[in-house]
Amino acid sequence: MPDDFTRYEAMQRSGACPEEIYRAASRNGLDDITRIRLIRVVCSLSLGEAKEVMLRAEGDASTLDEFQQGIAEAIERQPGQKARN
Repeated sequence: MPDDFTRYEAMQRSGACPEEIYRAASRNGLDDITRIRLIRVVCSLSLGEAKEVMLRAEGDASTLDEFQQGIAEAIERQPGQKARN
């Protein structure tokens, strides 16, 4: 059975931004993968753009690059890790 995204399509038509739609889907109990698919379908976004929406909506980072840089820095701070040049 295909996903029913009609309520989120209505939100998008009424001017809600992708982050607002993502947060509403989260409050409504949609799982992570379905929320990414929802944002891609309803907002016509690429996978990378949908991931950035997820990061902004959840407050983890403003861009995917920023998030990945934070992960790289955390790994480099781990004891026993050699610093990369």
